[in-house]
Amino acid sequence: MWDIYCMTCNATLDGQPDGVLCLHYLIDRNQQRLLAGYLDGAAKIWDPEKECCVSADGGIAKSVNALCWHPELRVVITGSLDGTVQIWKSTKPGYRLENIIGFNLGAVNAIGYIQGLT
Repeated sequence: MWDIYCMTCNATLDGQPDGVLCLHYLIDRNQQRLLAGYLDGAAKIWDPEKECCVSADGGIAKSVNALCWHPELRVVITGSLDGTVQIWKSTKPGYRLENIIGFNLGAVNAIGYIQGLT
């Protein structure tokens, strides 16, 4: 993670040999989090202040190249090159796969949500 004003690296989040394909920044319960989707199909949630992984999901899809956090439903939504969308529900201590949706439209390259529609 970089400080764009000073052009210095403040944190490095290691622990995944394959490439990072997507990132999503969020604040949950007043804590900063960084979601990362990886080439091997994993999705991880990082604590950037402690520089550690706090939750890891997956490897169930071809790769995770799109993801987002829905703050009202408290779910992580991931999209993959194989055309599937996975919905992960927040549980203690991490996340549980709730649903896999296959649209058969090709790779999922972006995911979003509309605030207020739950």
